[in-house]
Amino acid sequence: MGADNKLIRPMTVAIDLLGNQFVNVPSFTLGKTPLPKPLTPQAGIPGTIPNTTQTNLTYTTANFSGGLKWSPKAHFLVYANVLVPLNNVGLRSDPVPLFGIAYNFKTR
Repeated sequence: MGADNKLIRPMTVAIDLLGNQFVNVPSFTLGKTPLPKPLTPQAGIPGTIPNTTQTNLTYTTANFSGGLKWSPKAHFLVYANVLVPLNNVGLRSDPVPLFGIAYNFKTR
C-alpha cells in the first residue's frame, strides 16, 4: 500500500507500507536438556546441557518506505528513499537508503 503526491511541479513525495508473511519457515530454538539421572550437578557443573531444536514458525515483517522524486529538467529524474523496518522479526537490516538517477531517451 502506498501513495505518491506532488509537492511542487518538479517534485513528488512517495510513501509505502510493505509487508510479507512467511509461513512454516524452518528455524532453530535454543533449549536445555537435563543431565541424565546417574549424574548430579556439582559445584561449577550445570544441571542442564544446551541444545537446539528445529521448529517451523510463521511470522510477518512490516516496513515503511519514504522518499522524494525530483525532475530538474525534462526526461531526467533524481530519486532517494529509505526503507525502515517497523517490527523486529527474522533476520533484518537497519534502515536502507537508496539513491538513483534515471534518464528517458524516448520522446513523446
